[in-house]
Amino acid sequence: MKKIHFIVCAVMALMLCACEKERPQRPVLPEEVREDFYSRYPGFKVQESHDFTHDQKVLTEVVFYDGNKNECKAVYEGGIWLMTYKYFDTENFKYCFPASVRETWLTLDIESPTYADNQYVVEIDRNGMDQKQYEVCSRSCHVIIAEDGTLLARGVNYNRSSAFLDLRASIAIVREKYPDAELLGTVHDGSRQYIIRDNGILKYVKTEDFWPTVWETRYQIPIDTVLPGFVLEAVAKFEAANPQKKLFALSIVEKWDGKFYGLTFGNEQDYTTILVKFE
Repeated sequence: MKKIHFIVCAVMALMLCACEKERPQRPVLPEEVREDFYSRYPGFKVQESHDFTHDQKVLTEVVFYDGNKNECKAVYEGGIWLMTYKYFDTENFKYCFPASVRETWLTLDIESPTYADNQYVVEIDRNGMDQKQYEVCSRSCHVIIAEDGTLLARGVNYNRSSAFLDLRASIAIVREKYPDAELLGTVHDGSRQYIIRDNGILKYVKTEDFWPTVWETRYQIPIDTVLPGFVLEAVAKFEAANPQKKLFALSIVEKWDGKFYGLTFGNEQDYTTILVKFE
């Protein structure tokens, strides 16, 4: 009996040793990443790190958890930090948001959203941007809010912002064109839009890495703005042809090929925008 007991204990000891050997060691960060990561996130423990290829670049992803046990992923190219995104629990996310973001979310009066498997709530902190952005993607809405509470976008079916990892080239284009502006966030709706605050005006700037000379900036102006005669003629012509759609929003659109009035007819759900070039 003692012999059997000894054998059982010996087997269990071997199993424990085997488990210890199989337990993955805490990953060691690449030298070029380590200094930035621990200066940016002092005291946080790395759970995992690995290299992967994205847009023909070799990037490093570092997985860790914040103090509230939210999963975070920091992305690097070499030793250059590109972005960090943090996923929130989809049920209780508003309690994790900064107060300014939470207040904006509550003013939207959105009923408790429900989620498909590929939907999410995320915070994005990006190299070159002045603020973090908070993104709620559910079955009923897609909302993006800047860290200071500015509502950047509300709609459906935007592309996932965290899928765009390296935006340094297009951010540099926006910085060059608007050197004194504050970059608040990005919206990916088939194009790439940067939302900036320039001299107190919220502007939407479209640009791409590969076509730096092709750009568009759009910003709202009051609906009661006094319009020149040629613009009033364009309004009258459109409304005569489309009596169910009346002018409800005005904007200024600056493009590489000129400056335009943006005339939007209809409503927020069903609208048409035409451009009338400045004379």
